[in-house]
Amino acid sequence: MIRKTGFALLSALVFGLIGTTLLGYSDAILFFVLLTFVVGFDIILFNVTLASSISEISAEREVMKSYLRKGQFNDVLIKFTNNSRRPVDFSYFDTLSSVFRTKGEFEGDLHLNPGETVERRYSISATAIGKYEVGPIIMYADDPLHLALVTYAASSKDEVKVAPSTSDIFSRRSERVSNLLYTRGLHISKKVGQGYNFYGVREYAENDDFRYVAWSRYGLQNGEDLYIKQMEEERQVNVFFVIDYSESVNQGTPEHLLFDSLTAQVIAMSLGMLKNHDSVGYLLTSSEHDVYLKPERGSRAVDKFERAISEIKPGGTFSIDQAFRKMKERIKKQAIIFMITPFAYPEEFRMSPDPQFQIGKRINLVIVSRAGFVPEATDSVDKRLILDTIERESKAVKGISHFFNSIGIRSLVVNEKNMVPYIMSEYAYGKVTQ
Repeated sequence: MIRKTGFALLSALVFGLIGTTLLGYSDAILFFVLLTFVVGFDIILFNVTLASSISEISAEREVMKSYLRKGQFNDVLIKFTNNSRRPVDFSYFDTLSSVFRTKGEFEGDLHLNPGETVERRYSISATAIGKYEVGPIIMYADDPLHLALVTYAASSKDEVKVAPSTSDIFSRRSERVSNLLYTRGLHISKKVGQGYNFYGVREYAENDDFRYVAWSRYGLQNGEDLYIKQMEEERQVNVFFVIDYSESVNQGTPEHLLFDSLTAQVIAMSLGMLKNHDSVGYLLTSSEHDVYLKPERGSRAVDKFERAISEIKPGGTFSIDQAFRKMKERIKKQAIIFMITPFAYPEEFRMSPDPQFQIGKRINLVIVSRAGFVPEATDSVDKRLILDTIERESKAVKGISHFFNSIGIRSLVVNEKNMVPYIMSEYAYGKVTQ
């Protein structure tokens, strides 16, 4: 393929050759003829030699791990083989997403003799969770005068699934909330019945089990009155995280993305809730995603969630009406529900008491502010526009929060720093009153 500079130079040479021929300048005619011959010969020779040979270079990529955690380096091996009959000089690079940090030879220059095989190694590390593509490998070469260029995609794409890093999860547990809340058992959801812990006594009724008579209290008032021991039993609760996984959570820079920070905090909170022997479930929802993980106890619940978010990236739009409809269809048992969303484009929401919002469950609407995930402005005008946009959106979102509070759904606008304390305090309150 001839570059623009090649076309421009050929056009100038042809124009100069025609002009000098008409004017009769013999020396100039000879000069333009020779120069046109050199340029044309260079381009033709390039197309019949190197340009035709580069397509015969085979490249094989081997990604050592298809599943890894954020920040963890993954080794990649590329093998180049020259299947042509002539030596080939070319350059290459492996196309990567912007979230990858790289070290090693993911790009460079090569000289391959006929039949020769060369290996190149490099490592990649993702700065965000999700599923990302590695490849294809692009090989390219140009002629000595840099007038023509040929490119060739030599390898198919490989997928790498990235889960949250353990350092992010545990740092958020230690930084955002008191460790006491995560490490001690919070078994405070209790029900009066025939359990294990003594609750108190009451007067004996006709249908009471005689085995639970409190004989130490017999006859305290009139000599013949009986009393029954009351016991209490602990109950485990179901906690559900309904997460907006639309494009609205794809905010920030590759090193600090909203959906990445959000999922790390959800996992940290889930681990604390699972330590209290409660069940945790998840619903990732948008017009593109519908991932439902039923409540489970133990680390298996978090493992499934990590696998799920490592296989997708935020996409589509979010509808709170659709989210309530999905909750009503799928969450049958009593549960403490935390719906987390930045509520992008709040002007599209109509504040009307829709019966769809009443599903008979304890719902906490957590609206996450996007202010901390807006990229820095390049100049004062952009900064002013960004601040004005954030201010208008903040006012609209606070109005939506007040509306949901007015119809019996607990709601609060939070930021990255106070989201975990708020949710964990609502979780503790829910265990007491469930």
